[in-house]
Amino acid sequence: MDQKVNDFIRAGATLSAQREKSNMQVYDGNILNSNVLYSILTYDPTVPVYNADGSFGRPPGGQGDNPLANLISRINDVQRDKLNGNIFVEVNPIKELTLRMNAGTEITHDQLGSYLTRDSYQGVSTMGLLVRLTIMKHIILLIFMRHTQKYLTKSIA
Repeated sequence: MDQKVNDFIRAGATLSAQREKSNMQVYDGNILNSNVLYSILTYDPTVPVYNADGSFGRPPGGQGDNPLANLISRINDVQRDKLNGNIFVEVNPIKELTLRMNAGTEITHDQLGSYLTRDSYQGVSTMGLLVRLTIMKHIILLIFMRHTQKYLTKSIA
């Protein structure tokens, strides 16, 4: 939004907001508990996905998770809120000079939640694991600019 205050002053502002929610899954790294694709490639193919009672199948000895248990039983909720705001004031005191000041801010608020249910081997050993993390960032930017225009005139004799 721009507004001409008078012949010498112009001002404006912008504002935007965003919210994102997702159930993020991690597919990188070399740790079997956090990398589903790696665990699929290295898992014992003779172990059934589900047992007769509906629980997830486990390798002989009962330790470790099957890849489907790692994928389904991990809940990684992410909520990101972002607010951007900018304002400017432009002053033109004389024809050849323009002064402009910009100010802006970006505020982000991230909430990360991770829950490991008791359906997985690791969840059973930790009695279900819940981790909650909140991150807040605030960035302020201030810019001052000067712009001059020079006019060249050529006289013809």
